[in-house]
Amino acid sequence: MTVSLMLMRMIYRGTNIRKWFVENTTVEDWALVMEEYNVFQIFVSNKNWTNKRIRYVKEIYTALRQANKNPDFRS
Repeated sequence: MTVSLMLMRMIYRGTNIRKWFVENTTVEDWALVMEEYNVFQIFVSNKNWTNKRIRYVKEIYTALRQANKNPDFRS
């Protein structure tokens, strides 16, 4: 919750940081970051997550992977 509140209040060049990222980055940008930091090796697809927050991260990661397969998908 703290991070969410922080992101809601962060401003970059007069624009909310979340809005700035949506307007100024692409799915390809995010895929390159994930590749550069080797995020894909950390992910365990069949892991049974018991922590609610970690389950949400897995759902986000799955959505990003699906978006990368379908470049027309943007939120």
